[in-house]
Amino acid sequence: MLDYTAARQRALAHNLANVDTPAFKRFDVMFGLALAEERGGGVARTHPAHLTGSSPSAGSAPALYREMETSARADENNVEAEVESVRLAANALLAEVAGRLLAKRIQVLRAVITEGRQTA
Repeated sequence: MLDYTAARQRALAHNLANVDTPAFKRFDVMFGLALAEERGGGVARTHPAHLTGSSPSAGSAPALYREMETSARADENNVEAEVESVRLAANALLAEVAGRLLAKRIQVLRAVITEGRQTA
């Protein structure tokens, strides 16, 4: 989950950086795609505009996709700053939850390793 949220944060920030670039099409990382990769199922490339992905366990980020179809602006850029900002905030909350869950899991593993004894 932390790999996914980090990859998505980079994609969303890249979108915001290109909000005024003519003909720029936004990138995103879908959780379903990232989960399929993590489970080893790979990701099927169903559209020529999709980027190829590799398994996160191999040390790479989850696969990106590029949203080519939508464009409400005359310059054919499909990035809306307000929408991307909301997505960034939601992604940051998800990363925080994932971090807290990981910390809790480490705490449980530490208790199991020490057999519940308190360490200084």
